[in-house]
Amino acid sequence: MNPIYRQRILTALAYIEANLAQPLNLDLISKHCHFSPFHFHRIFSGVMNETLNNYVGRKRLEKAMQNKNTELNVA
Repeated sequence: MNPIYRQRILTALAYIEANLAQPLNLDLISKHCHFSPFHFHRIFSGVMNETLNNYVGRKRLEKAMQNKNTELNVA
């Protein structure tokens, strides 16, 4: 993989992780990573083997489950 693409995808993943509680969409994340939305979608899907929306939804669900488990352990 192109090292520039790799770095930009890593930047996107860090941005997503840091902003899961905020509205996230293709335009916002692609702009943050200096890609066109079309190109970012194509590269992200190829690297991650899932679409951006699926990835964000899965990460939000994982975080919610983690928070719920933490909450149950505290109680």
